[in-house]
Amino acid sequence: MLLIGLSVGCALGIVSNLFVKGVSLLTNFKNNLSSDILLSSLAPIISLLFAAILIIFIRKIFKIDRWHGPPDAILASHQINNSIDVKKGFGSTLTAFISASGGASIGQYGPLVHFGATVATFLENFTSKRLPPGIFIGCGVAAAISAGFNAPIAGLVFAHEAILRHFSLRAGGAIAISSITASTVGTGVFNESLGLKIVSNAPSLIEITPVVLICSPAFGLLAILFMFGIRLGGKTAKLTGLNPSYLIIIAAFICGSIGIFLPEILGLGTNEMNNIFADKYELLFLIIIALGKILMTSLCIGFGFFGGIFAPALYVGAAGGALIAKVILFFGYSVSLPALALAGTAAVGAVAIGAPIATTLIILEFTGSYEFAVAAMIAVQVSNFIAHRLYGDSLFDMALNDRGYKIGLGRQHIQMDDINLEKILSNEALTFSAETSIKDVNIKMIEDKVTEVVIVNNKNVYIGKITIYDILNSKVDKQKEINKLINNNHLVLNNNISLVKSIEEASNFVGEFIPVKNFKTNQYVGSINESDLFRAYLQLQNKVLFVEKDTYN
Repeated sequence: MLLIGLSVGCALGIVSNLFVKGVSLLTNFKNNLSSDILLSSLAPIISLLFAAILIIFIRKIFKIDRWHGPPDAILASHQINNSIDVKKGFGSTLTAFISASGGASIGQYGPLVHFGATVATFLENFTSKRLPPGIFIGCGVAAAISAGFNAPIAGLVFAHEAILRHFSLRAGGAIAISSITASTVGTGVFNESLGLKIVSNAPSLIEITPVVLICSPAFGLLAILFMFGIRLGGKTAKLTGLNPSYLIIIAAFICGSIGIFLPEILGLGTNEMNNIFADKYELLFLIIIALGKILMTSLCIGFGFFGGIFAPALYVGAAGGALIAKVILFFGYSVSLPALALAGTAAVGAVAIGAPIATTLIILEFTGSYEFAVAAMIAVQVSNFIAHRLYGDSLFDMALNDRGYKIGLGRQHIQMDDINLEKILSNEALTFSAETSIKDVNIKMIEDKVTEVVIVNNKNVYIGKITIYDILNSKVDKQKEINKLINNNHLVLNNNISLVKSIEEASNFVGEFIPVKNFKTNQYVGSINESDLFRAYLQLQNKVLFVEKDTYN
């Protein structure tokens, strides 16, 4: 596993930095391409339209029906079998690269997270796959975050906190090695850093703690506004009913047009965040760029550009924190603007992606300041509490909930949903043809000491279930066919439902067994009893315990 961590860390340390460096080079090339005044003013529209056209072709080439991102990595790490589609993962990453390079208002860290999981999954295909699920994904994600932020500790924690959702004893060493290796490669080979800069010194805790504590509810509300705006973009796109190709062209034209007059709300926003930390924007302009960033990110992501939401969330949080600091300073009170801006940055970012501890550690590793990290931690915890109570979970979790995966219920529930009922059938129920006499059925039931049997026709089509009480209470001639006693007032399960659905439907069942049939063809498939359900549940519980705690029950 340590060798795996080293291999994945090296691979992601290189490709993640190539991704970041490539976006930076193409953005600079685009900005310096023309000195002509007209072309320079139209550059946002031209570059976004060009990116949109490329993305349309990529969608067709890779046959992508939806973009694949961090939610897919989270889901795959919780499933029995890794469900990441490597081809569509690479296609989505390429789309994110083009979107970011073209100037779309998106982030790069979300795609890097999924790219890390995709590369790790690709490498996993060359192994024996004897390792517990999620180790490769955890290594890839940790390496991607570590390389992107130059924050190996945050990368390690992010993989456990946001993706795996547990602190794995078995995977911990591999993930740590992967994260450290990726950061080492990034700083040693590429000499890259996050690009954000804080030039002012951190205030003392006694100065900043009360202010951040008072302002943190506002950060929580700002995070809710950000998440609502992001989700609104996708819902609006669906309501239009337009083809995805038309939607992305519309988004490119609108964003490019607004970007002509307000270029600060397009792109990754790194330089703009540095300007916010350096107090270069006035109060009114901070309001405009905060709301504008939410609007542009919502439009870009909702209408077909693909990218992350973490960087835009950091941007909005920084603008919100600086705005609050400006208001406080306006009323004559002393406050550190960079400290509040960093607190807002961490708060909105942590709420959006559901990683409060990792986000706090990113601030700590980024600034190297204990005081800034404590301020961020306060804002993150209060904002998370408010946002969770008033709105819901992270954008990643809500995206999975929209697809029918209740990720908050944990790994065991997800894996129970993956197990098909047909895989755990016992098939121990006695089965009789509909033409069998009541007397013969009765004799056989007494011999085998059973109280229930299944009745099918000569084509194995399910007809019903008969109990011994149906026979005893019947006044029908015992020489008549058994189908005269059919009573369909009993529970029958579909063979295609999951283990978790089976347990839910069987929760009030009383009897010997439950018949299972194909609801489409009405063919009898088999039977299942309560002990089968309990056995499957306990086996799965042991597997989850082994993955999460390295132990068996």
